[in-house]
Amino acid sequence: MRIELNDVTVDTRHGPILTGVTLSLEPASKTVITGPGSCGKSVLHSVLLWQSRPTSGSMIINTVPAATMSAGSLRRYRTQLGVIAQIPTFDHELTVFENLLLAAAARGLRREEATSAALEALADVGMSHRRSHRVDELSDAERTLVGIARAVTGPTSMLLIDDAFVGLDEPTLRTALDMMLTTASRREIGLVITTSDPTLAELIPGCDRYTMHEGRLSPLQEAA
Repeated sequence: MRIELNDVTVDTRHGPILTGVTLSLEPASKTVITGPGSCGKSVLHSVLLWQSRPTSGSMIINTVPAATMSAGSLRRYRTQLGVIAQIPTFDHELTVFENLLLAAAARGLRREEATSAALEALADVGMSHRRSHRVDELSDAERTLVGIARAVTGPTSMLLIDDAFVGLDEPTLRTALDMMLTTASRREIGLVITTSDPTLAELIPGCDRYTMHEGRLSPLQEAA
């Protein structure tokens, strides 16, 4: 899946949140965007999900303008996006496996397909042995891995990761990144990572690096 943002601006009554953002996301590419809090990173994710619509500019999905796509086409597009949020939300009354089945069902998978996809995703992140546990029985590191597994359960073409690794100690961070990068590479999944940690990109080889400041996106080498 290829996504292009062309001169995207998102305005509010308090002023612009994004200004003139241009970005090309190629299939299976890795993109890291660093910037402080409240600089527009989360709004960028919302635009990529087509939840926030640009005030001006355009988003192109595989040569088709998002603004012209039908509701059904947009739903199919969103099922290809896996989201790893800063504060993951799980149903704590359900097991790890049941949480992944819910995610698979939301993406339109039937029971047999959902079961297979959930088992594969847990194996990818080394959490098969915890599938029968409730999420509140897991450590913070294990919940991070389950969040990655949930995001790749089903037909994922691109992962959107919004400050998801804040607060993790270095060994946990490196484990989570290794699991995520290995899974993404094997499945040819693209990554869009926004983070307030300016050093995170150094741990992700071969990524395209950008910074965001007050809603403006710049390639890292131009912003330095």
